[in-house]
Amino acid sequence: MFDNFDNFAFMFDNLARDATVKVMGQVTDDLGVSQPGMIKEIPIHEPILNTLVPNDSYSTADGGQINSTVYQLESKHSEFNKNDEVITDDFGSFVITDKSSDVAGGLFVYTLKRKGGEKFV
Repeated sequence: MFDNFDNFAFMFDNLARDATVKVMGQVTDDLGVSQPGMIKEIPIHEPILNTLVPNDSYSTADGGQINSTVYQLESKHSEFNKNDEVITDDFGSFVITDKSSDVAGGLFVYTLKRKGGEKFV
């Protein structure tokens, strides 16, 4: 395994922003009925990146190409799952749609889908 001795930590810290992750799961009420709900909130200070997808683009009416983008959360936390919510004060809110690991960097990369209206594009 590649041991980078945290040589890239300065970029991780430079791009990090404050956010809260709402971990979702099954919550049981007083009557014993379980339904989807928030189990706990975890505050994080980690980067949310907007990256281009090189293999995915759309054709415009005039023949040009528009690249598609993907939001990703780079995290040192491994406990987040699909459908957990990532909420920021200034960057909008997201839902986790996928998870992968960066073994060499010791990070987990979560693919995000933006929630909400058209305020953020």
